[in-house]
Amino acid sequence: MAECRERLRKKEYDTQEAEDALSWAASRGYLNDRTYAQRFLEGPARRRAYSTAQVHMKLLRLGIDRSIIRETLTGQQDHEAAAALRILGRRRKNLGDPDLRRKAIAGLRRRGFSSETVRAALTQIGSFSDEVD
Repeated sequence: MAECRERLRKKEYDTQEAEDALSWAASRGYLNDRTYAQRFLEGPARRRAYSTAQVHMKLLRLGIDRSIIRETLTGQQDHEAAAALRILGRRRKNLGDPDLRRKAIAGLRRRGFSSETVRAALTQIGSFSDEVD
């Protein structure tokens, strides 16, 4: 909250207005990094099918402490598996073609999905491949 207060001070907002705005934001959980990280994981990260690695990097860029990120991502293997399945589901009809399957695998790996997650997702949709490294 001190960081936000300092930013508002530098932008020359009235002290009382700044305090009112900070109180309002704090009462709704907007200034709580744990709450923000959890909401990010449940909202944008889930909608955009981010890997755990992508979530980690995006939260770091937003200034969330590493310990809070680790805490938020603990036990999120289900999130990552669901995200990989969602991405593969969009390409499902093309996964029979070995070249397109390799491209899909490479795309998931570039997005930060682990080999184990990719392999599990391919197995689950019935397109298992030994091509996953």
